[in-house]
Amino acid sequence: MNDFENYKIIIDSIFGNNTARFETIDVKSNDSNNILGALNSEANFLEFKENFIARLKRLNKIYSIDDDNRLSLINQINLIADKKIGKVLSLNLLHMTA
Repeated sequence: MNDFENYKIIIDSIFGNNTARFETIDVKSNDSNNILGALNSEANFLEFKENFIARLKRLNKIYSIDDDNRLSLINQINLIADKKIGKVLSLNLLHMTA
């Protein structure tokens, strides 16, 4: 399983089926970023992966009642898969209330 496929499984399992959308990314190339690579690593970055997933679950719970902010959150979570802007967006998510 490549990094994008793994990230899709994580996102869809937390936010619902077909939440992960990578329209502008060639997901077959597996030319991902460090975040997706760490999340897909089976032997390394386990603490990062656990914390990242826990944070997404908390954000999902907080924003599940606010459709406008939830949509914005999901859009940002999808953009993390973009190699160019994923790093900046993931840092922003880490500073959101959760």
